[in-house]
Amino acid sequence: MKEEVVAELKKKCYRLRKRDRIVGIMIKHKKAFKFKGNEFLWWILGMPKYNFVDEGVGLIDKYGDEIFELDIVEINDGVGEPNKRGIALWNGDCFGFYMIEEREFMPVQIDGISLFTRNELEIVGYLFENKKLSDRLGLNHLLH
Repeated sequence: MKEEVVAELKKKCYRLRKRDRIVGIMIKHKKAFKFKGNEFLWWILGMPKYNFVDEGVGLIDKYGDEIFELDIVEINDGVGEPNKRGIALWNGDCFGFYMIEEREFMPVQIDGISLFTRNELEIVGYLFENKKLSDRLGLNHLLH
């Protein structure tokens, strides 16, 4: 199982959305894209219709789900500290978590070394479904 997860993460993954509704996943292989749709019988109806694409950040959570941009992730560092929440974002240089309470950016890796293990991470929501939070943090521009 671990090898399959690692192999899947080496491929670039994108989440496809129609506004705030997830309609599928697109996986980039060497020369082609593979689509996985959430719609009933999407393979008969054709490629899912979408207007937003969120890039995978290269991490998976404790349930094996890939973490994408705009995911709200609960981070448990395992040292007895209260869990913290961050929003997966690209800051122009790298992917990381914008820590909600601290209002600071924490990269997911430094010099190719991941700062997180999958057991420390859990996807708990999506910024595109939480307008109050995006308003409070001034991140509405990321939703359009």
